Amino acid sequence: MAIAAEHKGMSAFMLQSVASKQINNFRCDQKLPAEFVWDENERPTVRHDQYLDEEIPLIDLNGILSAVESDDCAISHEKLTADMVAACKEWGVFQVINHGIPPEVVERARSQGRKLFSLSLDEKLKVQRQPQSITGYGATRMANFFRSLMWSESFTMRASPNSNICDYGNMLWPNESQEFCEAFEDYDHKLRSLAMKITKLLFEGLGKMPEQNEVFNDFWGSLHMNHYPPCPQPLQTMGLAAHTDSSCLTIMQQGTIGGLQVMRGGKWVSVKPHPSAFVIQVGDMLQVLTNGKLKSTLHRAVVNESSSRLSIVYFFTPDPLTTVVPLTLSKNEKPLYKPLSWKEYLNVKAKCFMGALDHYTLPITN
Repeated sequence: MAIAAEHKGMSAFMLQSVASKQINNFRCDQKLPAEFVWDENERPTVRHDQYLDEEIPLIDLNGILSAVESDDCAISHEKLTADMVAACKEWGVFQVINHGIPPEVVERARSQGRKLFSLSLDEKLKVQRQPQSITGYGATRMANFFRSLMWSESFTMRASPNSNICDYGNMLWPNESQEFCEAFEDYDHKLRSLAMKITKLLFEGLGKMPEQNEVFNDFWGSLHMNHYPPCPQPLQTMGLAAHTDSSCLTIMQQGTIGGLQVMRGGKWVSVKPHPSAFVIQVGDMLQVLTNGKLKSTLHRAVVNESSSRLSIVYFFTPDPLTTVVPLTLSKNEKPLYKPLSWKEYLNVKAKCFMGALDHYTLPITN
């Protein structure tokens, strides 16, 4: 990757921040800047709209969410939870429909997300993410692990129970932040409820009854948005490099334009958007909590040459200071991971990236 002389010596994080200016001022008739061109062996070979005949599992939650609290349901809990667990084990990901989130709640959040990213760069830099922070606008924390820049910009907020949504709204739109705050606080409230229910259903499918899982009531949430502008040479760059999420559960609303890809069987598979569906992904903390029964999903984002794409991601995570240990140990099963806190894990991942889980893996003994 060629790096402009004035950028030499800058950290990858700062380079990715500089990239925001290039992306915001870019015209589609221009050539892809050299900083964004990835080595040939790292470039995507599967387009954003190139789908397999066998699609990511699509799970219908109609009627099942109320069944968490009621026995009066025609849908089999056992079959649905088994299907969820099977999808996680085989794909690491599935999509859900009839999830109970009204479409107008989703569209209000997406509208506010588009409004945010349409601001001038100077306006967005008022809430620029700092190198040691996980919230704000700008570079992803994983930028330091790659020589080439990613064709995207992002924005992250803490959600309940420790939300800073309105703080950011007030910084971006002083005296005019009500619509932003209401849209994302409503989205946060409903996504938190969905994340709680899906997490408990997954543990039920693994043989851990929901009533034993009050620990999830204390989990935190965060809202993250990625914006991918049209790119002149989409197969020469990455929107987001391959990674796993540090969360327990990740719930993504990717809109109608594809770009999310997951690794399955050593090959990248594009996740085809479904109207009104949410994409559910296993995160690193769920791998720990299930003692490796469910593996975190390796995924990435690719871009396209004609359409802007916005994804809204809800991360469901442990309380930063709570000790995280496997919850699904059988009588003679040994833990695969050392006890950890999510805050500690984030610090390790910021240094080790994809090797973070290895740092906590215990040696296998007979």
